[in-house]
Amino acid sequence: MWGLDRFDLWPVYAAPEVIFVFLSWLFFIKLSNGKCWLPNIRHTILFLLLGITVPLIIYKLIQESIFIYVGDLPRERFWDMLIATSLGDFISLFGLTVPTLYFFTGPMARRGLATIQLRIANHLLIFKRRIGTATTALEFLALVGLLLVLSRTIVLSNYWFIYGSVAMYTAIRWGMGTVVVINSFILIITYLLPSMIDSQFIHSMTLNNEMIRIQLGSSILYVFSTITGRVISDVDVAKRNLNVKNKELKQANKELDRFVYSVSHDLSAPLKSIQGLVNISLMDKQNDYKEEYLLKIGQSASKLDFFIKEILDYSRNKRMSIQLEQIQLLELCEEIIDDLKYMDRFQMMEFDLQGISSTIVYSDRLRLKIILNNLFSNAIKFQKRSPGQNPRLQICCEKKSNGQQIIVRDNGEGIKKEYQTKIFEMFFRASEHSYGSGLGLYIAQEAAEKIGSKLFLKSEYGKGSEFIFEIPLKDGKMIKK
Repeated sequence: MWGLDRFDLWPVYAAPEVIFVFLSWLFFIKLSNGKCWLPNIRHTILFLLLGITVPLIIYKLIQESIFIYVGDLPRERFWDMLIATSLGDFISLFGLTVPTLYFFTGPMARRGLATIQLRIANHLLIFKRRIGTATTALEFLALVGLLLVLSRTIVLSNYWFIYGSVAMYTAIRWGMGTVVVINSFILIITYLLPSMIDSQFIHSMTLNNEMIRIQLGSSILYVFSTITGRVISDVDVAKRNLNVKNKELKQANKELDRFVYSVSHDLSAPLKSIQGLVNISLMDKQNDYKEEYLLKIGQSASKLDFFIKEILDYSRNKRMSIQLEQIQLLELCEEIIDDLKYMDRFQMMEFDLQGISSTIVYSDRLRLKIILNNLFSNAIKFQKRSPGQNPRLQICCEKKSNGQQIIVRDNGEGIKKEYQTKIFEMFFRASEHSYGSGLGLYIAQEAAEKIGSKLFLKSEYGKGSEFIFEIPLKDGKMIKK
């Protein structure tokens, strides 16, 4: 409203600003599905074009037309003022909105202050890490000091390109977050502070043809340095992702070698046992031990079937996409218990499901079933076999601020302390009573990690074990009781 004395027309003057903000949202967010935290080069360019440039052109056309209509601007000055004020506004908008959206979208969303639910990297923390070492911090501070000296000693109209050179160096050196900070700092020391100190500064910036050329050059340098920084950051992200994938590939190759070896052994052992028992039974003409042979054949077949199910669980967890849904926890647990009823010593186990009688969880049903199935079957297998022992398995669920916890607690053998850090490793067996493949808990942990969670153990040898499965909060959905 600088220089506009007709207070009654201020709402009219302000209307184009409101239209500009609406069009920015409409073009960038609504129609283009733009991500306002500018996560990659595509969304950065979309924001510059559809979030700022196109709405700004429409806004300035409307605004300058209003000025002509009410008599505040001569018609012959329309295009001069349109170009001059558009460039000045672009620089201001660019210098203020890019750092605001880039650095504060994530923190606002995490605190419930935004209309979107998202989990993104902490850009402020990334910026701190970029200049975290003593050497890089000194280099960055030296650049800031250089810009301050330049702002006090050189004439902007003669050496404006030096600021752009510093911004480009910063973009190439450190990437997106750092160049955003530098560009905003340049805006403050070359435009905002002078406009506050010198009342004639804005007038000279908008009406002087030379300054219009400087604004145009500055705008181009701001844009290209930001795009360069975004590209450098995207390349760094791609390199990190590639390194992660390479590590995962190496790990997968190691696991595949171990997997093939163990599978060949664990599949052949029950088959050889069945074959041997069949041969013995055929040699026993009296059939005195017929029932014993059949029982042992059945046990070997069950072991083989259980191992095949573990392999299928492993494959499904690796390959199937995540499908989040509301799950009746009691119904799922009863289904799992029914599937395990033919296990040895199943009838001796007491299941306490009172703590989940009306509990609803929001998770991936397949992976939750894999996890609970392994925990339940382990509790059945590793019952304490002392006289008078009443094997018991308790399942309960608790609300937490960041999600929910499913707790599976038994009074079985427990796990020795020296084994507790190893039980989630592939093919590890922690008990002499173990007749499984050693895949169960490994698969359970893999399934938990697949949905962004963790599986924790608390155990005391001789007293039992407690497994805690944490389900993270997803889209504001938590446990319901």
